[in-house]
Amino acid sequence: MIEPMKYDSFGHTYNKKVFNRFGVPQRHSGIDLNLGRGTDDLNDPIWSPLDGKVIFSARAGSWGHMIVIRHDLPTPFEYRGKTYSVVWSRQAHMQKRIAMLDDLVKEGQQIGTCGGTGRFNRSYSPHDHFDIILQHLGKWTSYTSWWSAAKTEQYYADPLKFIWLYNQFLEDLKKKDDKDILRREQELDALWAKFKRTGLVKKDIRRQKLMSFGDFAEIYFRMNPQK
Repeated sequence: MIEPMKYDSFGHTYNKKVFNRFGVPQRHSGIDLNLGRGTDDLNDPIWSPLDGKVIFSARAGSWGHMIVIRHDLPTPFEYRGKTYSVVWSRQAHMQKRIAMLDDLVKEGQQIGTCGGTGRFNRSYSPHDHFDIILQHLGKWTSYTSWWSAAKTEQYYADPLKFIWLYNQFLEDLKKKDDKDILRREQELDALWAKFKRTGLVKKDIRRQKLMSFGDFAEIYFRMNPQK
């Protein structure tokens, strides 16, 4: 899982209390990734953070050009004590949308360009508003207007923290898988050595229950590799 763009600095951060154009306090649902003050280049690419399917791609009022992607996680992931198999990413204020409704996108694929469309909630430069949404809100254009920080945490994740934790989770999972594979290889090496030493035929092995059928099959295919 990757960060969705190259950024110069942060604007509004996750769960920060901000004020909308009417002066009403709100909780910021994600993080603003800034291009930097005075930046005129509105062609910097925005990428999909993970494989997924575009379920919203349109101009959405104060959000400007906005894209929402559904990501089915290949392995369920625990975050704040709950397990998630699906999350959504939302990116707003784009200058241009490239990915359209129902498009299948890959991690790192460009979906738009960073821009300044919509209203900025008092930010000072072109930026990408980036959310990781944990629960379907029903209306993707809705903003988190709850006063309670706990409510914001219920529906949204801290985006950059979520990415770091998810990548760490995948790395730990791979290390565990590698260890399991190595252990299994060592077990089969020992069984194969015993098989060659005894010279038993298949029926003798099964009758004496020296190994399971699965073990025997793996060893058999080692001894008789497929052409």
